[in-house]
Amino acid sequence: MELFKHPFYAFIYDPRRWIITFRWATETEKMQVYDYQEAIHNFAGFALDNSARGLLVDLRDFRYQPPASLGYWRDEAVSPRYVKAGVRKLAYVAPAAMLERMTSGVDEYRDKRGFAEGYFATEAEALAWLSA
Repeated sequence: MELFKHPFYAFIYDPRRWIITFRWATETEKMQVYDYQEAIHNFAGFALDNSARGLLVDLRDFRYQPPASLGYWRDEAVSPRYVKAGVRKLAYVAPAAMLERMTSGVDEYRDKRGFAEGYFATEAEALAWLSA
């Protein structure tokens, strides 16, 4: 069930699995920093409102290039909201090159977030992991 639609993204909820999917659109190439931050805050709000246990972020059509500093902002400002919502797992689906960049760097927040993260090439793999 579609919860919210924006030109840059959509949120889809699967109440049987308690999973919300954040599907970015190709129009994200026109985003500004504040658009990105607003989208992430909105996602956290929908997770709170819908008792999501799993979150799936589909980056296959994501075109915006956020500054590296926004990763720290997300960990400090948004991740605690996911924990408050009861999120146990967050899965990313992305093209191979993006997955490589996402998993190759040092992640000093990995053990501090309060939920597990997984990185996948397909939505089916991500959903299987989130549902396990």
